Amino acid sequence: MATTYTSKDLIILPVPPLDLGNMPFAGEGDSEETLRRARKDRETAAATQYVNFPNSNIPDDARDLLIKYEKSVLSYRSWASLRWWNTTFASNTVPQDASEESAAKRVGYCARVAEYDMKSTPWLAMSRSEVMKKEFKVETRYFHSTLVEAILHGFVSLPDGAYISLEGLFKVITLAIETRSRVKDNIQQHIIAERYEYSPITRTIRSYIRTSLFEVTQAMVEVHRKKSSATYLDVAISYNEYEAQFNMDDWAHASGLIEEYKKKQMEDFVNEDTITVPF
Repeated sequence: MATTYTSKDLIILPVPPLDLGNMPFAGEGDSEETLRRARKDRETAAATQYVNFPNSNIPDDARDLLIKYEKSVLSYRSWASLRWWNTTFASNTVPQDASEESAAKRVGYCARVAEYDMKSTPWLAMSRSEVMKKEFKVETRYFHSTLVEAILHGFVSLPDGAYISLEGLFKVITLAIETRSRVKDNIQQHIIAERYEYSPITRTIRSYIRTSLFEVTQAMVEVHRKKSSATYLDVAISYNEYEAQFNMDDWAHASGLIEEYKKKQMEDFVNEDTITVPF
């Protein structure tokens, strides 16, 4: 007999605004320590997950242009990631000990720092920022894909084979859920989706960004547990959504003023947290 699990509580929650003021930035010697600590905390959960969506209709003669553009985006992400984690490790509002509970708090804080910083970054022209609320009923076997579809709705149409590529994203969310089952506080996670398109008129690549910031709750843990015994899941989610366009010219100007090591230190770290899904 088919069963339905109904969550009375939101399984993911929107995150309250964060006011950081000036973000500290450590020196070159500290950047290696930041990377080491960030890798260690990521064993608990990922603060930020990147999903790239290059348009499959970009012509072959523009592929080199796309590669160059993506390298610039990676440079920005690496520099930004170093800032976000430096800010996290310099903060006296989150614990800095080695416990799993504290690591989960730092991951969540870093996710909030990332959203805060992106909203105030001059080369990310914001077009929309709001709290989204959605409800859906789904077969348990389609839960992960339906959750991702809900977050990406209106931003990109996922092709049939996309869910194989997105398996890494499902694992990231699952890791946070498993950690949340062992700690007492919700865990914040930040998904950054970027869609790359080619303009044949200007012969340029443009990209559009959607970030989704949410808290993994105990209700999400319960839903995850019930997946093996329920046929259907009836769930509700609410999260912060922010959209912007990446201004390459503005970033190129800023990039020239930034030391190279600050743009390189976290590249491998960011690449490990990046999934590419052509659409």
